[in-house]
Amino acid sequence: MLAEFIAYTCVRFLLRTEIHEAVESDVSFNRADSKWSTNIGPNCTAKYSLRAVGAHEHGHTYGLEHVKEQSHGNLTMSGRGEICDDSPYTLGRGDLLGLRELY
Repeated sequence: MLAEFIAYTCVRFLLRTEIHEAVESDVSFNRADSKWSTNIGPNCTAKYSLRAVGAHEHGHTYGLEHVKEQSHGNLTMSGRGEICDDSPYTLGRGDLLGLRELY
């Protein structure tokens, strides 16, 4: 059983000599313990942004891993998952550099 999570991504890779190609992925959002919204606004209360968490989880599909919260807390691949925070749905410079390194 997984520790408490707000979302989880499972990726199936095609393994080649040096290439790990994502064939498919599934994302599961914890609806039992978390409330979600596609419209995070100034009156948000105790909801996670489906866009921000979805962007983070799909980053895993592309091979990105979590970054250190202390030094990169504003990036999409930060593992923090803040309530009422829609900002991580756009990629930061560090996220883009990580993708560029992979591809």
